[in-house]
Amino acid sequence: DVLLTRSTQPSRQTTQSPTTEDCMAIVSTLPVFEEGSIGYLEALEVFLKKPTRQNFMVPKTNETKMEFLKRLIEKEK
Repeated sequence: DVLLTRSTQPSRQTTQSPTTEDCMAIVSTLPVFEEGSIGYLEALEVFLKKPTRQNFMVPKTNETKMEFLKRLIEKEK
């Protein structure tokens, strides 16, 4: 009974955290962050942290996401 109950209960986590790939797909759309650039590599390093990836996805526009990312990169230096 216990196993049946556990397997039929809905998962508590309904949304998955964004992956590094999800974040970098957005980042790489801007020329400053093209793959292989210093900006791209710095962004990749920033996104090693799960909370950073989650927070990066909060702003609605890519412009705001990029401003947030630039601030994060500056804090890392």
